[in-house]
Amino acid sequence: MTFPTSLNEKDEALRAEVYWEEFKRVGIDEFEYGVSECIGSVSFFPKPTELWEVIRRERHQEYLSHQASMPELPRIEWMEPTEEGKRIASGMMGGLFAKWKQEDELNEKKRQEEFEKKRAILKKQAKLLVKER
Repeated sequence: MTFPTSLNEKDEALRAEVYWEEFKRVGIDEFEYGVSECIGSVSFFPKPTELWEVIRRERHQEYLSHQASMPELPRIEWMEPTEEGKRIASGMMGGLFAKWKQEDELNEKKRQEEFEKKRAILKKQAKLLVKER
């Protein structure tokens, strides 16, 4: 992956700010995974849409692996749910939503901390750029 060489430090700082704003709801691990996957498949710095594609694909794989780990349920339970089928479906979905909510809360806290650190660094860089001019 190559970076455009025509960007100055101010443009680099702006691009970093835009990326953090675009991916503020994504955990840093997911973001790093997306970037690492894009390194082998794109020629230039990945566009947000390219990163989102990788992140969504990874989330879909996680969903499918979770589905595969569930015990086989009779098809009729989903087509014409009985009370037992409704209970099983509610439990499965409730477990997924609880897991995702917990992960989102942890990721949001980490993301906010990282974002504030990076924002402070960028503000310092921007002040230095203004002083140089």
